[in-house]
Amino acid sequence: LNDGGGKAKESKLVMGPWSHTGVDVAEQGDMKFPKAEGWSTAVTLKFFDYYLRGIEDSGWKEVEKVNVFQCNEGKWVSADSWNKLLGKETSYYLHADGAVSTGKPGAATEDKPLTRQYNYDPKRPTPTIGGQNLPPLTHGPKEVSRIADRKDVLVYATDKLAEPLAIRGEVALTVSFQCNRVDTDISVRLCDESADGKLYLVGETIQRAKLRNGKVELLEPGKTCTLTLRLTPQAYTWPKDHRLKLIVTGGNAPRFEPNTGNGDDHFDRAKALDVDVTLLHDAQHPAELKLPFVK
Repeated sequence: LNDGGGKAKESKLVMGPWSHTGVDVAEQGDMKFPKAEGWSTAVTLKFFDYYLRGIEDSGWKEVEKVNVFQCNEGKWVSADSWNKLLGKETSYYLHADGAVSTGKPGAATEDKPLTRQYNYDPKRPTPTIGGQNLPPLTHGPKEVSRIADRKDVLVYATDKLAEPLAIRGEVALTVSFQCNRVDTDISVRLCDESADGKLYLVGETIQRAKLRNGKVELLEPGKTCTLTLRLTPQAYTWPKDHRLKLIVTGGNAPRFEPNTGNGDDHFDRAKALDVDVTLLHDAQHPAELKLPFVK
């Protein structure tokens, strides 16, 4: 937005809580954002009045360069650049007991290896429920409790929040793991558990292990591998008494093609191998969740 020439310098960004086919609609997935309803249309009319009808006082000049809706606060935040709206990167850690906190993990011992395991069968992948999809797939912040209840996932959660937790910017999760195959996918879903126990999808991403460094590097079974998963930018607030939750597992289909587990690029059900994955949570291999915290 800031580096373009000519009319490109007049570009402005509106980042709302909407799906591709539901811009300006209050109801998105299983949540509602009434304060975002109609906002894009109002800005668009100012744009057309200014450029097509020559109305100098249409209000377009007063619209900031970057406009972002802060979900669950019901407000728009604006600035002349995206960087000025970003939160401060803050490290949280996933622990072997399933907790998420700012406390760093301790050292692993023979008695306490500080690991968690799951077995994942790509022929029975965790289903796509909501997210950044187009129809006919479900999209938006859907309720995903039935994914968290599966036996082939790991769930991590903060305590109930004593005060709201607001983020704005990119979320990243770095994990170290071992598995018994030459390739696997690591999928993460970032979620909001409400006070009544419902679990809503906030964001999600996936990383194919063999492509973790931008080129094909097959895993060595049993050897520790570290990779980072990066979610798309968020502007979201967990209200007081809610809990931030993460679901970690081996897939998300059909949005992402399942991993056969043998190093092949594409899924072949006849060759598909289930995979045993062990996540590490010790001081040498911290599972670090970086949140762009907004005070």
